[in-house]
Amino acid sequence: MNPFAPNAPAAVEQLRAAQITGAITDNRASHTGAELKVSSTPWELPAGGLAVAVGLEGRREELKQVNADVLYSGDVLGGSGPSPSLEPVTRRVGSLFAEANVPLTRALEANLAVRHDRYSDFGGTTNPKFTLRWQADRNLVLRGSVGTGFRAPTLSDLFVPNAYPVTSAVSDPVRCPVTGAPSDCEEVVFRAKTGGNPDLKPEKSRQLNVGLVADPAPGLSLALDYYRVRIEDIITIVPQEAIFTDYARWAPTHVFRLPPDPAEGGLPGPIESVIGTPWNAGTRETSGYDVDIRYRFPAAAWGRLAASLSGTYVADYKASEFEAAGAGIVISSTAPGAIARWRHYAALDWSFGAWGATLAQTFQLGHDEYDPLTRDPVTGAFTGLRRVGSYSIVDVQARYTGIKGLTAGVGIRNLLDRDPPSSYGTTTFQRGYDPSYADPRGRMVYLTLGYAWR
Repeated sequence: MNPFAPNAPAAVEQLRAAQITGAITDNRASHTGAELKVSSTPWELPAGGLAVAVGLEGRREELKQVNADVLYSGDVLGGSGPSPSLEPVTRRVGSLFAEANVPLTRALEANLAVRHDRYSDFGGTTNPKFTLRWQADRNLVLRGSVGTGFRAPTLSDLFVPNAYPVTSAVSDPVRCPVTGAPSDCEEVVFRAKTGGNPDLKPEKSRQLNVGLVADPAPGLSLALDYYRVRIEDIITIVPQEAIFTDYARWAPTHVFRLPPDPAEGGLPGPIESVIGTPWNAGTRETSGYDVDIRYRFPAAAWGRLAASLSGTYVADYKASEFEAAGAGIVISSTAPGAIARWRHYAALDWSFGAWGATLAQTFQLGHDEYDPLTRDPVTGAFTGLRRVGSYSIVDVQARYTGIKGLTAGVGIRNLLDRDPPSSYGTTTFQRGYDPSYADPRGRMVYLTLGYAWR
């Protein structure tokens, strides 16, 4: 074959014979369920009515995957090896939940909620939540809540059949310093086991939230909330970089080797495979502040303006599953992707009768990421950081609602045609930008038309 010039008809026919056409895989997931809720105010307390709600829910989940013969056989050069089909797997979930809103005094109100879920494959879990709301003044509300959470692994996390692609090029950290052989040291690739992990456990979480809402002046509303969330038994895929950076920690569970060769004096055998299936890997904890500021300007002959800003400041973000660095913010080449210290959405809205327009900005402060130029050729670990720039997008929209039930609008997303900041971006297969942080699409013009029957 000559990729730089026309080929003979026989060579072209050989290429066509190697093509794969038709359906390659058929994946189907179904979710069927029903829910019943009942609410009432059965008692009157001195401070007001006691509101109660109870309910139950049942659902059935199913997943199946049918692969074509060519995937099942693994005869695709450079593919993941044999990829068997998945016979239908199911899960049944039953839930009970209850909530009570209790007025303790005219100014103080408590909310109690509890939910019990029972999974056919994990057993039961009960998660409560307690909330307090205090109307300290006509223009000031204090609020707070504590609770727990639960997330079961998906059927895909558990049961997708295993496949065996290859890792990125990396040297064997155990054999290379001893043998110096090209098969151990010259950035070789190993088999990587992917797919589901039936031994996964559910994630569990605890949450705390405390805040206030104030109306200090006519038209002005301020809200500030502090949050703290801790998640345990994180379901994640331990990245190759983490495995070879902290080899002593991850090798016992994520690196499988061939038997040692007696002629090598007890040196461990070559790497047979590296685990890339989902794993319960440590904890993640984050805290920060949510801010919401809104102001409605006095009405004028030309219409009315309203300004708003909603933002989040991440005070702390720690994860025990992977190596972390930099000002308490996790630096990771895997999910959850880029963690910006500050991000906000700001808008200026104008309305005049049936007409309106909005000018908005979405902003994210820059962050650090691993610098690919500092990658260790032996372990594959990154030893340095680089800065990813801040990201700001401006949108504009105009709308008309003068016809009953009809809303028409025209807008421009990314008005200034801003490109994503340069990023190594290893969260997905993309390179040059991080899709968890920025949108690669440029300026876009759109039209909207909606009608509601009332």
